[in-house]
Amino acid sequence: MSNLQVPATLRHWHGPFFPPQVTTLHAAYAEWFVASGGLNPLVLVRAANGLRHFRHPATEATDDGYFWARGLVFKILRPGNVIAGLGIIMFPHCTDGRKQDGTVTDRSIALYASTSVVTIDDLEELVRAYHVLFVAASAEALRNEGSAELQHG
Repeated sequence: MSNLQVPATLRHWHGPFFPPQVTTLHAAYAEWFVASGGLNPLVLVRAANGLRHFRHPATEATDDGYFWARGLVFKILRPGNVIAGLGIIMFPHCTDGRKQDGTVTDRSIALYASTSVVTIDDLEELVRAYHVLFVAASAEALRNEGSAELQHG
């Protein structure tokens, strides 16, 4: 388990990029994983659906052979709704039990861009917007799970 930012490449994408906001999103992701007792990719996608420029979920592997738990592809828009390219947020699995460093993920969340025109600022803004929706969606999912347990318990 690790928060390590691994410099592995993703086929047909530029990156990885790790702007400061990734650390904040990664902490929320790890906290949600622990609180919920497991990964529910539907929560990741539900949060993404709140951004009008969300395209689709993806599963990808980097050049080091790592298969990510889930990727989310977004259009990167500039003023005037001009499309600069695509950005993808890759979420790691939370399964590597070999390390005892207090983390729950295999590695850090990573960002990739479809073109070199997409800037680190574009990706940072994407992560900032997604983070707000993710925190809300994960809290709602936890409340719903708690309500279901009370009804069945």
